[in-house]
Amino acid sequence: MNKELLDVLICSIPSIVEHHFHDMLELQGEYALYYSNNHEALKRSLEGLIFNCIQSLLLDDDGFERFAEALAEESYQEGLQAALNQDFVPHVILESNHNLRIHIFDHLFPIIDKMIPDPAVRMIMTGRINNMASTRFKNYYLGFIPMKDKQITSLHQQKLSIIGQMSAGMAHEIRNPLTTVQGFLQFMKELFNKDTVNKDDILFYLDLCKNELDQIESLVNDFLLLARKSEAVKKEITTLHISDILHRVQELSRYYAVEKSISLDFEYHHGEVEILGVPTYIEQIFLNIIKNGIDASPNNSLFKVKTGINEENQTMVTSFIDFGPGIPESELVNIFEPFFTTKETGTGMGLAICKELVDFMGGSIEVESTIDVGTVFHVQLPLAHT
Repeated sequence: MNKELLDVLICSIPSIVEHHFHDMLELQGEYALYYSNNHEALKRSLEGLIFNCIQSLLLDDDGFERFAEALAEESYQEGLQAALNQDFVPHVILESNHNLRIHIFDHLFPIIDKMIPDPAVRMIMTGRINNMASTRFKNYYLGFIPMKDKQITSLHQQKLSIIGQMSAGMAHEIRNPLTTVQGFLQFMKELFNKDTVNKDDILFYLDLCKNELDQIESLVNDFLLLARKSEAVKKEITTLHISDILHRVQELSRYYAVEKSISLDFEYHHGEVEILGVPTYIEQIFLNIIKNGIDASPNNSLFKVKTGINEENQTMVTSFIDFGPGIPESELVNIFEPFFTTKETGTGMGLAICKELVDFMGGSIEVESTIDVGTVFHVQLPLAHT
């Protein structure tokens, strides 16, 4: 059955690529031009990518994990190379990734449903296809954004480029889970048309849909937080006491800590000192860092928050200390990059937005981490001078 399934799936590759090329050429303009000029190279690349992904469906868990890691690295390197290509058109590749994902789902899912009688195996295979599609897009863009950013020297161009990249990335990060939801809804519709309906199959696909919708909600909330920067321009940055914010944050943080039995230790002896900032932004920044720290902490451990004064640069420093596994140095350099995340369910937008808002208020955010010891985030905000 395994060989027969592989043969049928592999035979679908030319049709997937053909339908994909048809859609991209139909878009005309830059899309058609890019696909016409790079027809053979793109065809070989896409066929090879899909072939390798299909082969990985029958690997054991360890083998698939190694394949996913290799796919992530390959996609990252392709993103780096794309950023170096002066003729590269980012939105063309973004649309290409989205469209290819749709056709892979449309072609492979029905074959798997028809040829695999075991619901558990079907779940694994469809889950792996979704996992590979997400890995491909996310790591491609992780390679593209930082490299492209280094090439932009003009401050004006840099701002426009980052806004454009983040907007395009957000749009496609939202479309990707929507595509998954649409595919699974269609799949469930087909299951209901059968004489017998497997309840476990339906529940599994409903859970997948809910997870994808939760992902969209998280992305939209992050994006709205970033969009609210305009409010600060109207209201202006105000003078405030850090103790008022830390008190609210402490109460809200209890909700995150309860599930893992984390002990929260807040020390803000400098709470009466006045600082400059936007209260809602500071609260969101602090809560985001605390939630990340609690997620990284082992059960029944300690999470500390404390304040101090940096006399040299006249700032209030709020430090967030967890005793989790730490962050590798190779990941620390990208930790504030949009869409960079090490969490399976993370969006990679939280810390990027935190940094953006801290910078806006004239402060800074830094991180230091030691493997097997823990991680410390330092948020510095300017003191108010009376």
